[in-house]
Amino acid sequence: MSAATVRLDEALKAVFEQPLKESYPYRILDARYERAREAGVIASQAVLVAIGVDWEGRRLKPFDVFQRKRA
Repeated sequence: MSAATVRLDEALKAVFEQPLKESYPYRILDARYERAREAGVIASQAVLVAIGVDWEGRRLKPFDVFQRKRA
């Protein structure tokens, strides 16, 4: 199992285990890869997006960026 997979699993677990201030009956999780510069190097980084939609249709959109571990 890669280090990136382990970090993603930990992040997903944290999203599902954190207490929410409101009820979000609909939760959508997705990740997309964006090119970003870090330490002078452009590399692909995963952006994890978690969207919660409450009963009134309002959305909560937390996100985080995960860096790929370089060999």
